[in-house]
Amino acid sequence: MGAFREFFEYLWREYIKKPVDSITDKIPDITDWWHKEVKATFEGIKGAIPDIEKWWKDTVKGTFEGIKERIIKIDDLKNALQEKITTPIQGLLQNTQSYNHMFRVWTAERALEQLHSVKAIEDYYDNLPEDIKNDAYIKKRYEDRKKEIKEHGVGGVEHPVVTWLGSQIANGVWLVTNKALPKIMEWIDAFAEKYKIPSDDVKAMKQLAQSGEFGLNAVVSFMLGVTVYPSVMSAANPYWRLLEQETEKMAHSGLLDMDTLIRAWWRGFLNEEKVNDTLLKEGFDNEEIEAVKAALRYYPSPTDFIHFATRDVFREDIVKKYGYDNEWDKIASGMKEYVQKAGIDIEVLKWYWRAHWVLPSPQMAFEMLHRGIITQDDIRELLRISDYAPNWIEKLIAISYSPITRVDLRRLFQIGVIDEERLLKGYKELGYSEEDAKLMVEWTK
Repeated sequence: MGAFREFFEYLWREYIKKPVDSITDKIPDITDWWHKEVKATFEGIKGAIPDIEKWWKDTVKGTFEGIKERIIKIDDLKNALQEKITTPIQGLLQNTQSYNHMFRVWTAERALEQLHSVKAIEDYYDNLPEDIKNDAYIKKRYEDRKKEIKEHGVGGVEHPVVTWLGSQIANGVWLVTNKALPKIMEWIDAFAEKYKIPSDDVKAMKQLAQSGEFGLNAVVSFMLGVTVYPSVMSAANPYWRLLEQETEKMAHSGLLDMDTLIRAWWRGFLNEEKVNDTLLKEGFDNEEIEAVKAALRYYPSPTDFIHFATRDVFREDIVKKYGYDNEWDKIASGMKEYVQKAGIDIEVLKWYWRAHWVLPSPQMAFEMLHRGIITQDDIRELLRISDYAPNWIEKLIAISYSPITRVDLRRLFQIGVIDEERLLKGYKELGYSEEDAKLMVEWTK
């Protein structure tokens, strides 16, 4: 797009602006021209367009009401779309064998739209390449355009700003036709070479530019459409957004996203009928709607399930043995309403309840074991539930017992209860190294 813009700026500066500036007796001062012509034009437009709110109510709203009255069933809408949109597009696609052909058809159609006399339209059509001239869509548009000119004098203008700019520039160019037109022909050649335009299209462009005021206006307007039209549309975008916003304010066509919709239902802001209706509008069938509502319910993560498994949440015998469900009924009755609003099934929350209990530490458990309150089997189960690896459970139980003291080892050895080998082991259990333990044995003897 930047290359197009630079090229047209160069064309304007070198081949249009300079010659036009030189003819001061024919072209008025630009400031005076602006106030008299352009400003007056826009003031006229401003005066002609009614208050936007009144226009909205009288025109746009009326259009929507008319649509609502006429389209009673969805089949009517489908048929209307088929006739007015789908069929013409399919017809165009069937006659468009390649991107290049599509572009050339589009170019020819744009040119026909810019011509405002039957003769200019016929001259342009006669000079089209055969494959474009014989295109069914262009043939129909050619006949329709001539009919419009004959019936209305001047055909409708689709993009008035761009066409108006093209007309004003064309008026200036025609004042210096003999000088500027040859330069334009050179520019078209350079333009065609740079952008790989087919020779037939180049020939048609030149013939159109030389055919008269309307022909040159069509060429200039088309080229401006490449560069100026995006800027015009960009400037108009805020106003289009305002129009869209006003439309949405009346039509309420927006739909909540699925996640927000379901959460609003959980929390009581929407009823289930409204949720189902919205999801139907999104294109889901009834079975899919039920699946969506179920799938969005909260479900534990893999880490949670591992935690549940180690805590024996799903083993009813362990749950009963250690009282994991104690007080659950009282807790569940008081929080069920709030849990539902979070999208959590009460049964799922029960799993978390069973796994939430704080277990005795291994040191506490060893103390209970030593005092005869629990058994080694109880210790093994507790360590397993506490996520200790199986390999370490027996070892942890073994070190929970206190070793024989130094004094007691010496006494036991002296009275012959233990031998030298057991004495050495006893000293090592107290933390002595192999070498130091042997020294202690020698001293004890």
